[in-house]
Amino acid sequence: MKEHAARTARTELVTRLRLAGTHPAFVPPLVSRPLTTRDGRPLTVWPRVAVATPTDPALPWAEAGRLLAGLRSPGRTPRRLAGPRAPPGW
Repeated sequence: MKEHAARTARTELVTRLRLAGTHPAFVPPLVSRPLTTRDGRPLTVWPRVAVATPTDPALPWAEAGRLLAGLRSPGRTPRRLAGPRAPPGW
């Protein structure tokens, strides 16, 4: 589980969850829409997975970093994503 900041834009969070649930580069969340904590913060639920080794040169760290930076920038959710399973209309 991850509790997000109270100021998190729910619409953008839902978009990121949808991407994570459909794009093969991400682990899909266990719940497709954010829940709400008692104090009103968004809460997302993720499976426990093995962590990748950060020093593995075979992993595309630079590309993943650029994609994550774009997803975390307010108002800059990508319209089109590379990959065979990108959500329709992106």
